Amino acid sequence: MPNFFKHRESIVALRLSAGQGCGLCSLFWCTWVKTLNKDDPNEEFLEQHFPGQLYIGCSSWTVSRQAFPYITLTQQSPTGSSRTLCSFEAFANRDDVPAEGKSLLGRAVYANSASKECISVAKEWLRTCLHEHKECSPLREDESPLPTRVIDVGDEDSNPKLLTSDGKIEPWVALSYCWGGESQFVLNDGTMYDLQRGIPLSDFPATLRDAVVITRSLGVKYIWIDALCIKQDSAEDWAREAAKMRDVYSGAILTVVAANSPSTHSGIFSQRIAGKRAALEWRDSATSQASKVQLRPGSELWDHTLSASPLMSRGWTLQEGLLSPRTVSYGAQQMIWECPCYQVDEGGRITQSTEDYRSKGFIQNLIRIQNKKIIKPQSLLEKLILRSSKPEKWWKSYGIADPYDKWNDIAEQFMCRSLTKDFDALPALSGLARVFQHFLKDEYCAGLWKNDILSTLMWNRSPRYPADFSTRFDLSRPSGYLAPSWSWTSILGKQSSMSSSWQTREALQVSAHCVAKIISLRTFPKGPDPFGQVTGGELVLHTRFGKIEHLPPVYSTEHEFHNDTPKSV
Repeated sequence: MPNFFKHRESIVALRLSAGQGCGLCSLFWCTWVKTLNKDDPNEEFLEQHFPGQLYIGCSSWTVSRQAFPYITLTQQSPTGSSRTLCSFEAFANRDDVPAEGKSLLGRAVYANSASKECISVAKEWLRTCLHEHKECSPLREDESPLPTRVIDVGDEDSNPKLLTSDGKIEPWVALSYCWGGESQFVLNDGTMYDLQRGIPLSDFPATLRDAVVITRSLGVKYIWIDALCIKQDSAEDWAREAAKMRDVYSGAILTVVAANSPSTHSGIFSQRIAGKRAALEWRDSATSQASKVQLRPGSELWDHTLSASPLMSRGWTLQEGLLSPRTVSYGAQQMIWECPCYQVDEGGRITQSTEDYRSKGFIQNLIRIQNKKIIKPQSLLEKLILRSSKPEKWWKSYGIADPYDKWNDIAEQFMCRSLTKDFDALPALSGLARVFQHFLKDEYCAGLWKNDILSTLMWNRSPRYPADFSTRFDLSRPSGYLAPSWSWTSILGKQSSMSSSWQTREALQVSAHCVAKIISLRTFPKGPDPFGQVTGGELVLHTRFGKIEHLPPVYSTEHEFHNDTPKSV
């Protein structure tokens, strides 16, 4: 149970103590006063609106989740009610963590992500995952051959150069990043010779240069970067290599995520700006030895800029992150590690992964089963292929969730993201589709699955809004044909859903087969990849027609809605 102890008798007394030089009171005051959004509140205002005794305590926490307790500043009002004014994390330097505080204290974040100390943290995460995580180590049982082309990162005495791998088996790093517009530093007929001969690292764009530095520091010899490993002036080479995306990211020993980089010229490394701190003494109960720990505002390292960054809204990165067995993301405030076992950040917080809410663990479980070549009895596969209105839950024997539901979850996440080239929607999902198809033994149809299509035709998609908000909706048309109209990948949109709820889907799986029957369903791939772009598609149903009595108002580019809206709906 949390314990609370009396601190200052009032907010006014707290401000007075802070002004007299108390570091702890100064941290409390400066952190709390920012929440008021009021410049220099006077004593009368504070006494009137925030009367009462102040207490210092800690929040409750769950040891099984490896969470940390928060130090909280609370206030008890004269009426007896209490409120939390602000919360803080206690942390220690990595080389000076008190023995009793290993599971209670966070860790210091280094001033610059390019530092040797930061690289050491990433190296330790990788080492721990490879050698100590039972859930992750099987991923390395069968090493994969290198992608078609990779960059040999070289060293201080040799330049990075493009290498054709010829099936050589070696570990490699993959890079997930934003191009941020057109880039001239790419592989094409004009640059191939120079890249194969070797280009000085100083000539690389900052983001790609930093990725090479990280790869060297981790002791890995090769890195895969799409701009330098796929010919950008060859549609055939691009289509062929894009079809291998699943193997590139799932086979990489680690994917470096340039989460704080909006373009190839921005760089991965950054200087971290630390907020206000307060030092405290930690005394070991057994030895009475004293150590120094510090407090920082509890919200300081919740990297909202990471989730809102351009990279996290980019369509391609969803697939890249889910297919990668391990990722280290370089955010504005700290590094974040993620693998099937857990997620941990540079500040020391560990989040145990659970399949209930994470698609990454689910995808990695599918890949692990596939790599182990586990073969279930033929009868189960036959039941899967002949999926009826009451399907056998064959996937339960694998210990995984319903893959159709998981696919729809991923599709909904993907819909919210953007693509530089709108016709990349299907290629940007092709790697994930390959993973699902191996287990579903189902026909992939431009973002949907044949055996589940009757319940997923109920998808809906919200319109996009223009950047300048000049009109209600973005009425721009796709650059070309995207997909058949019955697929959600056929239109440009934003946040959407495959169906209104999982209960609706469960009901549809039963009722849809009673009112409709698939006569024929097929798509026409644009190239050799059945999961990539398509040139057309056909869906023929035997079902009923329903008359729409009242149509919704029609959107106009001149007016938000026509004036002649229906009187009843």
